[in-house]
Amino acid sequence: MQNTVVSVIIPIYNVENYVASAIESVLHQSYRNLEIICVNDGSTDKSADIANHLLSSDVRAQIINQSNAGLSAARNAGLDCARGDYVFFLDSDDLISSETIEELVRESIQSSSDIVVSSYGSFFSENEWIEFKRKRVFNGFKHLTINDFYYQIVSNHSCAKLYKRSLFEDNAIRFPVGRAYEDVATTYKLMLNANHISYTEYPFYFYRQNLSGISRTFSLKNVEDFYASYREVHISMQGLGMSDAQLFYVLSILYSLIRLVNKLDPTEESLAIRKELEAEFNNLFNLRAINFSKNLIMSIKLLLRRTGFGKRILACLKK
Repeated sequence: MQNTVVSVIIPIYNVENYVASAIESVLHQSYRNLEIICVNDGSTDKSADIANHLLSSDVRAQIINQSNAGLSAARNAGLDCARGDYVFFLDSDDLISSETIEELVRESIQSSSDIVVSSYGSFFSENEWIEFKRKRVFNGFKHLTINDFYYQIVSNHSCAKLYKRSLFEDNAIRFPVGRAYEDVATTYKLMLNANHISYTEYPFYFYRQNLSGISRTFSLKNVEDFYASYREVHISMQGLGMSDAQLFYVLSILYSLIRLVNKLDPTEESLAIRKELEAEFNNLFNLRAINFSKNLIMSIKLLLRRTGFGKRILACLKK
């Protein structure tokens, strides 16, 4: 196992308060056979200096400097120079526990998994992170089917997953440059091309709650980017035959997009987009409602229960 190389890709952009902790969580990995790739995406603060200071003497590390082009371009730059057997993405304000890479690699080898997925926790302060780690109880790994993914047992996030690098290279998969919510357009392709996927509910990855992060930034540009990814997923699922599970996946992404639109200021443009999306949701639902299985109806009810729009759809469901 120790001959297996893992490329850890860390995109960096203006995170001088957090990047040291992220890099140190990689340096402290019990698994030592790493290729550490930091991609400085045109930072204007001290992030690149901090990364250089921490990694200058580590022969496993390299720092790529590029003009600011966004998260997708930074991840792609890391992928283009990665030479490991596996790839693991770490956002530069997040953290991983010291055993993360070792446990995910071991599971991949033992189960012949192309992707190993872990759960993740969230934290605001690093003291909270330490306490979270202390309370974890490991419950092992289990096989994950593609339908489990469609039903969102695991998320679309690219992080908290160990991938065989061949999934990217053999299938020419890269992140869409210049687009927010890039994971929506990418993760499902990797899942579709994986022969075996493993999953654990144990959180190896820790997501920092960042009030200025992309998932908390509400803009028309972000909505348009999410919409573009949704359309790609919808077309792909149609091409695959749109099973119940695939339809649920499409509806869940569309529902997330509608919730994002609902967070925008109610301008004429945003209201028009919301109306368009709600009409599409209703059309998709009504197209197949008569043939929905009981399990799918139950899953959709759980998905919709939280919002006014969801309750309007629920009222249309047969008991």
